Amino acid sequence: MPLTFVLLGFAALAVWGTAASSACWREWPWRLFLFGSAVAALLEGLMFWRGAFVASALWAAVELYQRATERRWRLAWGGVALLVAAALATHRVPGFASYIVAEGIQVGPSSAAMTVKANFDKAFAGVLLLAGFCSRARSAAEWRRAISVGFLAGAATAVVVVGLAVAAGAVRYEPKWPAITFAWMAANLVLTCIFEEALFRGVIQDRLTRLVADRRRLAWLPLLLASVLFGLAHAAGGPVLIVVAAIAGVGYGLAYATTGRVEAAIVAHFTLNSIHFLGFTYPYAVR
Repeated sequence: MPLTFVLLGFAALAVWGTAASSACWREWPWRLFLFGSAVAALLEGLMFWRGAFVASALWAAVELYQRATERRWRLAWGGVALLVAAALATHRVPGFASYIVAEGIQVGPSSAAMTVKANFDKAFAGVLLLAGFCSRARSAAEWRRAISVGFLAGAATAVVVVGLAVAAGAVRYEPKWPAITFAWMAANLVLTCIFEEALFRGVIQDRLTRLVADRRRLAWLPLLLASVLFGLAHAAGGPVLIVVAAIAGVGYGLAYATTGRVEAAIVAHFTLNSIHFLGFTYPYAVR
């Protein structure tokens, strides 16, 4: 695995160190690791100067959002950060290259061939959203609750989502432990689950919840909207994937709403994805 992604992983871990204390020195480790990962990405050919310019703009917007005291400026810088983060995550920004972890592999005899990629742009945006916008666990008790709620929510959601996918013929039961399992888990957690939950639950659902905080009749709306948007974000996979992703989003959103911590949603997401990967054809069944 390139140094770029090792440093990104340390940056993500260091972000949680800032939640446990308000000490100023705790704010620096994740920034140093993230900066190091950006330098490594340039040296390893995973990011080029055009991409570096946009990545720097995102980082600046997040820092300005955190430091803004007036509501209008927080809205402005927050909006810029979200737009740029979304562009990076969907690979709309030139100046980045994917690292191919494995190409054209089948993790099971009935599974479709797939290519496992690691993308610096999406992971970089995820760490910044996690650090700049998300409510994170601050104590061992909060961590225990987030992990337990997230695991239960992810397992329960998997029963529904994977069951629907099986009924639709998209996947079939296929238990396995392929050689790529640990690499897949690391990539899925850091490069997929963190960004998607930071965006859809830690930002979108959280901010919508604050907007309707005084209107109890609309308490369900943030969860619904975040889940629908999450489903639509998977539109490239077709209508079945949109529906199952939206339903999965409800499960992740309930984990977040129950705890108020993004870790619960990340654990729920990772649990469901792992159940799919280890227990069923992945990414889908060969017809």
